[in-house]
Amino acid sequence: MANLPISLRDEPLIDATFELRFEGQQQLADILPGVLFAAYGGAPKISRLPFAEIPQPVRASDPNLEFVPILRLDLDGFAISVGARNVLVSPAMPYPKWPAFRDFIFGVCERIVNSGLQLELERFSLKYVNILQGGSVADQVSKIKMQMAVGDLDYKSGLFSLQLQVPEEDFLHIVSVMTGAVATLPNGTTLTGTILDVDSVCHTPSLNIREFLNTFGARLEPLRRANKSKFFSSLTEDAIQSMGPNYG
Repeated sequence: MANLPISLRDEPLIDATFELRFEGQQQLADILPGVLFAAYGGAPKISRLPFAEIPQPVRASDPNLEFVPILRLDLDGFAISVGARNVLVSPAMPYPKWPAFRDFIFGVCERIVNSGLQLELERFSLKYVNILQGGSVADQVSKIKMQMAVGDLDYKSGLFSLQLQVPEEDFLHIVSVMTGAVATLPNGTTLTGTILDVDSVCHTPSLNIREFLNTFGARLEPLRRANKSKFFSSLTEDAIQSMGPNYG
């Protein structure tokens, strides 16, 4: 999609996450939270997450648990979560817009590099989760450009979950649609609708974290634009217009 909105009047975004995954048998959750706590001058609030109660050997042996975060640092409207081999950065909602999110991500990467830890990236990714509200499932799904058939069943009248993995040049886009979703915002507001999320992944085997930092903009900006393009190209034009797009 060539012409992408700069912003939306009615933002459907409910979550955004940047993730770094590292190679090797790392135990980052034992080291990195303390390093980041010190690097941010003792300002973050550190929390132990529920998956920390599961022994590390169990987590390491289960592919569904291998990358779950176990410690979290909250700082300046952002959260940094750390697992055994990964680091996740998420902004608090409402979304602070991409420049602020990107700058905070850069700051986290810079502090990891300055820690002296010798880490090589396996992949990095951006995931944006949106909820499309509507009076019915049919109304919600009508905002998405999609066609699906299973026998004579009408997917627009019931609940379903769908995931597509779409390779595109250097990226892998994982696009998920799930009807009947319920989301609770930090202010207590509950939203119901259809989830549309796009998880865009770039595999970077054996890329040193310092080299990633040195080429940060050239690597991250194309991924962000590709992710954004996949989201808007999944929507009907009427749906985009109803969100109040600003093209600058």
